[in-house]
Amino acid sequence: MVFSCIPVPCYNTLIEEYDEAISEFGLNPTELRTLVDNECSRRRDDGSTVFYREMRLPIHLLKSIYVRKEATREEVVRFIAESELNTSVRSI
Repeated sequence: MVFSCIPVPCYNTLIEEYDEAISEFGLNPTELRTLVDNECSRRRDDGSTVFYREMRLPIHLLKSIYVRKEATREEVVRFIAESELNTSVRSI
């Protein structure tokens, strides 16, 4: 079975005019554009492909974490409490 590659959308053109706002968050706009360009993919159990980007951002930008399994949620809540982070964990 052959899977065709889905073209990467031009995300960088969407964020070009936000350099000043990006800088206010303590991020480097050039580095952010490089991160956005690096698309990854993984195969789901059902055979579909999920495309995503790995982005290393400052922890203070993390507003919430979404998890599916209750056991995972409990582990994440424990980790956040131990790390003294101020973020919420939500079930989906």
